[in-house]
Amino acid sequence: MGRTNRVLMLLLLLGLVTVMLTSIASAQGDEKAQTTEKVDYFDHYFVKGGWIVWFLELPMSVAMVALAVMFFIEFRRTNLLPDASLEQIRSLLEARQYREAIEYSAADPSMVSGVIHAALAEASNGYPAMERAMEEAIDDQTSKNLRKIEYLNIIGNIAPMVGLFGTVFGMIKTFQAIVVAKGIPEPDKLAEGISIALVTTLWGLAIAIPALTVFAALRNRIEGLAAETALRAQGLLGMFNPSASKTAGATAGATAPAAKPAAAPNPTPQPTR
Repeated sequence: MGRTNRVLMLLLLLGLVTVMLTSIASAQGDEKAQTTEKVDYFDHYFVKGGWIVWFLELPMSVAMVALAVMFFIEFRRTNLLPDASLEQIRSLLEARQYREAIEYSAADPSMVSGVIHAALAEASNGYPAMERAMEEAIDDQTSKNLRKIEYLNIIGNIAPMVGLFGTVFGMIKTFQAIVVAKGIPEPDKLAEGISIALVTTLWGLAIAIPALTVFAALRNRIEGLAAETALRAQGLLGMFNPSASKTAGATAGATAPAAKPAAAPNPTPQPTR
């Protein structure tokens, strides 16, 4: 609940900042004289971009930033694979407190605890069942985490299409203005109209590139932590593997020094006649 509140606050803050910047740009754009080039660019890229920039691309950019921050906080090693959880479960299993280990892994929200809990729940069915449950739990949690970050992939693919839509719409308006004028308009006005039409494409690319980059980075992080979770969980549950115990016992017996056979007693010499 606390994480949801932080995300909502971040979205609200970014939305307020966007509204304030747009309002300032609109007020300055209404002035006849522009004093600096920075104000001209701000007016050109924010204000004159039109409703496609205001109501589609700016909200998408805010959502992209908020999701990126939230997912980078959520999918950290300390959340998915904490060392404290591994040590606690290890100590409980070594002390043969299996019920306490099951309860602890069920209550702990980390990925590794969920995987170990699924395996321990199948302990009565043997180690092969535990291994299958562990693999299924890893696949399930990995798929669930990848579905969460899929929103960034969606934004990254939709943003350029929205930008292209805005560009086509702006070009249509520009050519309609030429038709209404019944002639070739002034070159500077024609260039300004085309430039404004291309602003939406620029916004789409500015949203899509970081969204897809963050999506790829998070996907690699989730898959890497899932693979490490599988290794750590398998090593932790190795004590339930009977074949490993037999192999360890056989290895210990083979490496033990062999006992030397007792020396045969020397025969007693017989007296000669």
